[in-house]
Amino acid sequence: MHLTCAAVVSLCMLISAGCIWRGAEIEYRKLTGNCQGACNYYLSCKESRGEQISERHHQLCEYECGDVFSSSESLLAFESLSCEDAIGFVEGDSGRGPGDPAPPAALSNSPPPRASSPPPGATPRSE
Repeated sequence: MHLTCAAVVSLCMLISAGCIWRGAEIEYRKLTGNCQGACNYYLSCKESRGEQISERHHQLCEYECGDVFSSSESLLAFESLSCEDAIGFVEGDSGRGPGDPAPPAALSNSPPPRASSPPPGATPRSE
């Protein structure tokens, strides 16, 4: 029992100190608990996959961050995620993050818009 409690306490201390266990290695980074740090982490994860990141990405990420996260604790939890999980959290199924353009309509999976019906009470034209 004492060993389990000690392991849990040690794990909590490592996470709060910015030590993140990633399989066979430990990654050290400073957890900030703020939007700037969370966005820097998320965008560095995208950059490590070879994606181009601009200042606009940083601005839009920080702008949207306050609407998504309600506390420094939730931001700390986000910053503790693996890069894969952090990107998945932000982008979901869309594969797009703040500042990424929407796919062209021709390439989207949504059906084309339907022709509008005549307003109620309108009489059809004869041709």
